[in-house]
Amino acid sequence: MSKKHPNMGGNRIHQVVLARSAALKFKALSTSLVVQRRRNADKGDFQVTHVDEPVAASETRRVPLPVESTSSPRRSTVSTVITPYSLAFKNQTPQSTYRLEPTERFREGKVKTIIEETFNSELKDLSYSPEVCSRMTKKLCDMIQQKVKNLQFSRYKCVTVIFLGQKSGQSARVASRCVWDTRFDNYAQFVYEGSKDVFAIGTVYGIYHE
Repeated sequence: MSKKHPNMGGNRIHQVVLARSAALKFKALSTSLVVQRRRNADKGDFQVTHVDEPVAASETRRVPLPVESTSSPRRSTVSTVITPYSLAFKNQTPQSTYRLEPTERFREGKVKTIIEETFNSELKDLSYSPEVCSRMTKKLCDMIQQKVKNLQFSRYKCVTVIFLGQKSGQSARVASRCVWDTRFDNYAQFVYEGSKDVFAIGTVYGIYHE
């Protein structure tokens, strides 16, 4: 007796061919995605920790720390500059204390003294020149800002503004307006008039942030 075979017409063969073609395309796409993922994961890692503080070369040491990557057999090296300044910087990172007022307020008297001493030492022999005074303004800002930062007013942002001009018989008015909390925020200001033709106005604003 002869056995009957299922109908293997043209439509059935066409469907089988399409299914096989789709399976091959899916396999090729999956393989490509796996290769691409491995390639992207195997880039290696490199980290550099930098603290913007002037440190002598003898005080700086580099410690290589091996770090094993979980996504790749490659091993990476983390290079960190460790100095006394960087350790102190880490210890001073503000953490959430849920305080609504500062432990120590902005001390206007100390900041004003810093501005006065800086002006007296840097401007006593200075004659007005647009080029020289342009550089001097930036220098004074950096010096005063660093000295105020050394006072370590916790959770205070300090802004230093220096106005430097020539005394030639003119009048000058400098004004500022601030939207802040009058309970905690404050400013310090000093006006300098030297024996030569230079005058300066220095203002440091202390703004408390939670």
